Amino acid sequence: MSRSGNLILLSDFLRDDAMVDDLRRLRAGVSSARAIQVLARNETAVDASGPARLYDIESGVERRLTLSPAAQSAADDVLRAHGQRLRHLFAVLDMPFSTCVAGDDWESVLAAHLGA
Repeated sequence: MSRSGNLILLSDFLRDDAMVDDLRRLRAGVSSARAIQVLARNETAVDASGPARLYDIESGVERRLTLSPAAQSAADDVLRAHGQRLRHLFAVLDMPFSTCVAGDDWESVLAAHLGA
């Protein structure tokens, strides 16, 4: 990357560590950087209840849990808290940050992000 370059990152940014070290390194290497978080329309909703095994395709981790309205509410709380940490991190890194929904028109997403 060029030191005078501009960077736009698209990711779900859902890793526990929020990729902090990598983001700092990327940000230090360009003159400006921006981030757009892409999430599923209803990231924590699962149309099921009862015992389940979930497999994270990126990490290879498998978890056993019980799906319920209470579990979904707890997952929503965790996602909301993670989003607040991301907003703080990107503010510290001087990187404008926004979110969008997977499947949204990319031109509208980018226009909204740049206009914010």
